[in-house]
Amino acid sequence: MTKQTKLNVLIKLAHLFEMNKVTWQLGGSAMLFLRGYIEDFHDLDMMIPMSDAMKVDHLMSSIAHSMKEITHETDQSAFFRSYEIDGVHVDVMANLSFISEGVVYHFPLEEKKSCDYTFLKNQKIYISDVSKWLTYYRLMKRYDRVKLIEDKLNMMQTFDIILKTPSQEDIPQIASFRKAFIDKDESLHGGCGLSSYDDIEAWLSYLKLFLTKETLPLNRVVSSSFICLRKSDLKMVGILHLRHELDEALLLHGGHIGYSIHPDERGKKYAHEQLRLGLLECDVLGINPVLITCNLDNEASRRTILHAGGIKENDYAEEDGNLVERYWIHRT
Repeated sequence: MTKQTKLNVLIKLAHLFEMNKVTWQLGGSAMLFLRGYIEDFHDLDMMIPMSDAMKVDHLMSSIAHSMKEITHETDQSAFFRSYEIDGVHVDVMANLSFISEGVVYHFPLEEKKSCDYTFLKNQKIYISDVSKWLTYYRLMKRYDRVKLIEDKLNMMQTFDIILKTPSQEDIPQIASFRKAFIDKDESLHGGCGLSSYDDIEAWLSYLKLFLTKETLPLNRVVSSSFICLRKSDLKMVGILHLRHELDEALLLHGGHIGYSIHPDERGKKYAHEQLRLGLLECDVLGINPVLITCNLDNEASRRTILHAGGIKENDYAEEDGNLVERYWIHRT
C-alpha cells in the first residue's frame, strides 16, 4: 500500500469528520510519520470521544468495509472498530483504556480540549501528542515503539509551523512577507511571481491558474503554492511552490520545490521543517523521487536539502554561468 493511498484516505476521513463535526485525533504510526519520527506507517488510528462513537460508526459504514476486530490483550477500550477504505486499515477507538498489572488505565478524549494539528492538501489534520502515545505504548508493552520514541524524543525539534493554501484572510501577512524581501532587495524564491504583484488578491487569482492543465499560463506546469505560518502567532515565516511535474527546463535547474524563509526568521531551522512538510505534500501527490536544486553558493539551502536526505546528482551551468546543484530526495 503506497503512502499516497494511505494519506489520501486520511484526508478523506478528516474531511468527512469535519463536515459532520466529529472530534478526533490521529494517533499511532501515522501520527509518528506526520511528526517525522518514522519514514512510513502501516495504518490509521483515529481517536474519538465516546459521544461521537455511534455517529462515526454510521459514517464509516457508508464508505468502508467493516473488518474483524483484533485487539491487543491489554486493550480495554469502550469502543474499538476496524474498517478498510481503499485497502487501508483504519482503527477507530473511543475511551482508550489499557490494563497493566491488574490496573485499568483510562484515557478518554476530551471533546473541547485543544489539539495539535497540521495540514495535508489544505485539509486540517488533528494529531495526538507524542508523549501520550509513549505512555500508551508502554501499557501495550510495545517496547519497539517505546524505544523508537525515547531515542528520538530529545533529538526531534518541535516547530510551530504549518503549510496551507493561501487565501484572502492571509493577504496582510502575504503583503508583509513580500515587502520584507523588497526592503532587503532579495530574490523571493518559491513565490510563483509574488514579487511582481502589488495586488495580492490578483496574485491569489493567478495561483488558481496553475491548478489544472486547462488554465496553465504558457510554458508552466501544474503546481500548488503554500504559505508557511507559525501557529503561535500566525506570522507568515515562509513560502513554498510545489510543481507536480517537470518539463525540460525544470528538470535541469528548477526542480519540484522552490521555497523561501522570511529574512527575519532565518537561522531558526524553519527551512528544514518547511521542506519536510512540502515533502509530505509530495507523498500525497505520489511524487517520488523529488528534485530540488540550489545555487552553488547557497550553503544554507544546501544544508536544508541534505538534511532532508537529498543526494546530489550533478551541477548544471546556466546560460549566465551560474552553477546550480541538483539533488534527488527518494521517498520510501
